[in-house]
Amino acid sequence: MNKLNTTTLSRILIIIVSFCSGFIQTYASSLGKEITMMTYNIQGHAIINSRQVDKIASVIKSVAPDVVAIQEVDQRFVKDCAAQLGTKTGMKSHFLITHSTYFGIVLLSKEEPLGVKTHLIPKGAGGGSAKPDPDDNRGIIITEFSDYYFLSTHYSLNAEDRDVATDYIINFAKTVNKPVFLGGDLNVKETYRAMVTFKNNGFSILNDTKVYTYPSTAPADCIDFILGYNKSSISYQVTERGIADQSGADLTAASDHLPVYIKMQLSNPTGNKQSITDRKEINVIKSGNNYILTGIEGTASVKLYSLTGKLLLDTCIQDGDELPFYNSKPGMALLWVKNKDEVYTYKLIL
Repeated sequence: MNKLNTTTLSRILIIIVSFCSGFIQTYASSLGKEITMMTYNIQGHAIINSRQVDKIASVIKSVAPDVVAIQEVDQRFVKDCAAQLGTKTGMKSHFLITHSTYFGIVLLSKEEPLGVKTHLIPKGAGGGSAKPDPDDNRGIIITEFSDYYFLSTHYSLNAEDRDVATDYIINFAKTVNKPVFLGGDLNVKETYRAMVTFKNNGFSILNDTKVYTYPSTAPADCIDFILGYNKSSISYQVTERGIADQSGADLTAASDHLPVYIKMQLSNPTGNKQSITDRKEINVIKSGNNYILTGIEGTASVKLYSLTGKLLLDTCIQDGDELPFYNSKPGMALLWVKNKDEVYTYKLIL
């Protein structure tokens, strides 16, 4: 009788364990996967040495994000600051220069994206007579992952130029079949025209706008946002949102903005294949004492800068053309190439 009871109980226990295991797996599957997103304006002009980069990297690591939109990455005083941010956080780094040869936006990600493209918005693209923007251009980095897109941007101070960026992002979101998330310093309050346009076109603000982000010493406004748009079969739910924990780092010493993050659960992930095409590569080929550019579509705008930022060359070339250096002095120089909406940068030895 005891043996029978033991055997029966063992079988019942196996059935219960199997049932619970299946239930847990089903429950976990229904929850999907957790994604942490972050946006951070790092006050680029304050990055004067690697110690400042260490502070910023420490703040980012405290959140352990999957993706980060970073604004005001300034490489004048810290060599390859964008790459250093990737190395020091253990993340993949994609950099878009929007001003001269040294200033722009970055997108960091734990995983290598399926695809990456950039879009440049020239200064004054919106026309009008609104407040001028001191920076040359603004831009957007678009990354695609298996179940979503994440965009990094830094909006203009000019309302009309913001409209151009907003229209581009909305049009992009409506053409893809995955959720689209946008992180950045949008230089607007929740009630400004750009935000109203986003909301009227199906975007939602995912961070808490009652938690102010600027200035970090005495926050008075929320101008740093994470937005979401979704018309796909994949669903998401924000489970946590806020500012990075200040117990391990002095956020006011790291930047004049506070870092915003959200955590979410993605449900019904589909693992869709890549749909955006990586930007076409432009090749810079050494030919004797000159350089030849190949891979250009149509006509490209080309600028050459010294390491101090002095403009040495400003011209237009086509595929296969030699760079007209003329009387440029020997030494290291930075090449800036804009072909269609894509921007490329290279270091050359003259």
